[in-house]
Amino acid sequence: MLVLIDGAVQGDALAIAQAAKALRYPVVEVPATQQPLPIDGGAFQWGFVFGGEPSLTRYQSLHSQAKEKNVALLNDVAQHAQARESDALAPLLEMNGQPLRRLEHLTRTWRLFVLDADVLAMGFVGAPSDVFGPLSEREQRELSELAHRAALATRVPWLAVDAAQLENGEWRVLETHAPGNCALGAIDPAHFVASLARALDMRGGC
Repeated sequence: MLVLIDGAVQGDALAIAQAAKALRYPVVEVPATQQPLPIDGGAFQWGFVFGGEPSLTRYQSLHSQAKEKNVALLNDVAQHAQARESDALAPLLEMNGQPLRRLEHLTRTWRLFVLDADVLAMGFVGAPSDVFGPLSEREQRELSELAHRAALATRVPWLAVDAAQLENGEWRVLETHAPGNCALGAIDPAHFVASLARALDMRGGC
């Protein structure tokens, strides 16, 4: 598994890079203005991009260059664009007039990273831990099922899903993201990298 850090190596991008290196996965830092991609070709490997907020044109360039080096990014260009669209998610977004559960300025929102419709990692957004208390087993199942449905609806293999709890206890999708362009929240970077690597080992090559 190859980790491409796009743009400035700071914040979560730095944490991901350090975790990947500690776990002995290759990391390539790609300054926003750098061309071509500084990697050598070789045996097939999966790759993912993390950091920055690349335009579709930028992602297309990274994707095509990686492909030339026998590196397959987890989403193709169309899937990268679709990850940020919500048209297919309408049934999962409907709140039926219910307000979001809040504590002062925070809503109870969790971010889930999903590969091939399976949740690899999840964490609270907005604070180091869930200020509303730990998730129950039922809530974990509900969140995982919601993220699974979002992945199937969007048809995007590598997806980040934000879900929030309503005052009545139900969960709804707020939005989806390209995983490389959003914060980890309370997710441990080492857990994120290790979980993705295990899933890709099971997925195999193409």
